[in-house]
Amino acid sequence: MTGFADYLITPDYAYVDAPLLCAAEAKKDNREQGRTQCVAELVACREKNGADGYDLNLFGFVGNGQTWIFYQLTTTNEVYETTEYNPDNMPRLLGALNHICAERAKRVP
Repeated sequence: MTGFADYLITPDYAYVDAPLLCAAEAKKDNREQGRTQCVAELVACREKNGADGYDLNLFGFVGNGQTWIFYQLTTTNEVYETTEYNPDNMPRLLGALNHICAERAKRVP
C-alpha cells in the first residue's frame, strides 16, 4: 500500500510511531471516497503498528469542515462507523476526540 495520509496524530512528533488517529478529508463532499481513504489509511497504520509490535484498535475520521464521521478498525478487521458529528454540538465532537486519545493513552507507553 502506498500513499500519504492527510493527517496523523502520534505520541511523538519526530517520526510516525503507533498512529492513533487517521483523518481523511471528504473531498468534494464525497463521503464514500473519504471513508474508503480513511479505512485504507487505518489498514496501513495497522500494518505499521504490527511491524512495531502493536496490536491495537485504530481510529479515524472523515470530515468536510462541517461534519465528521468517526471510524474504528478493530484488531479483528471489523469497521465501526458513527453518526455525524458537527460543530453545533462542540462538546460531543470534542468528547469523541478526547475518548479516542484517552483510549490510546491507556494502551501505548
